[in-house]
Amino acid sequence: NPYHALGTLEHTHGNIRAALAVIKEGIRNCPQNHRLYHALGDVYLDANMLDLAEESYLAGLQHGPHWSKSFFYTSLSFVSYALGHTRNSRTLLRQSLEVNGGMHAQGVIALAQLEESEGNVEESREVYRDAILRYEKKRRKRSPNRRNGSKNGQKKNG
Repeated sequence: NPYHALGTLEHTHGNIRAALAVIKEGIRNCPQNHRLYHALGDVYLDANMLDLAEESYLAGLQHGPHWSKSFFYTSLSFVSYALGHTRNSRTLLRQSLEVNGGMHAQGVIALAQLEESEGNVEESREVYRDAILRYEKKRRKRSPNRRNGSKNGQKKNG
């Protein structure tokens, strides 16, 4: 979406007013585009307008496909953390990991960093280890021909 692209560019370069104008225009013209709500929430979050950021992320949750919910939960966790609600932030991050069976790298990293920042280094390690286990389990399900020494669906002779 070009509104998303231009709004993100303006945001990246610190042009908050321009970013807000472009993204809001995009939402007026494309009210079902979940990426625009996420981009709007990001601008508000960076501007420390936490209530508006939360409102934008919650609106995006209503419009996006199922897989996008992990990104919205992660962003909502950032709002909670900024408000000093560490427990709620952790809950939202764990929720972000449940959406796609743990296949949400941003959520994994954010949760591990949250645990580390709270002095829970071992819990941070456990978050990463659990993510590796989930990844490997999913990877094995996708490539069943890789079992028992086979490559490219061919069995070894012998």
